Amino acid sequence: MRLNAKGFNLIELMVVVAVLSVLFSIAIPNYYAMKARAQEAIVSSNMYTFQIAIIHYSIDRGGIYPTPADDAAVRSFMPNNLYPENPFTDMAEPWVWGPVGGSPGTIGNAQPPTGYTRGYQIWGIGRAGVMPLHLDND
Repeated sequence: MRLNAKGFNLIELMVVVAVLSVLFSIAIPNYYAMKARAQEAIVSSNMYTFQIAIIHYSIDRGGIYPTPADDAAVRSFMPNNLYPENPFTDMAEPWVWGPVGGSPGTIGNAQPPTGYTRGYQIWGIGRAGVMPLHLDND
């Protein structure tokens, strides 16, 4: 062995690789869990924005809530007159008028027992199914 040798020996490189492996095994699952929480937070935000649009529509119509035929009028109260962006597909997708269903990121308005014109029931689909957040006017 030379005394003036420069560089790393095999043991030092193996220790560095082992330490990096441990760090990545902790960081990567946390990253994906954080990303999933952020996507569900965006779905909740989309639900609230949809609720605000429905409320504005109702204020303009003297307390009458929208029906599926009023979709374009409700969308006019959304930011930039656009449907919300689905965080799972990164595309603007229309909301659903009807019962709960669809792929993750979908939001919608189910017909309440009193009928569409008298209320609203907003729902959303998260990564694992129906989100616990339900918005209604009852």
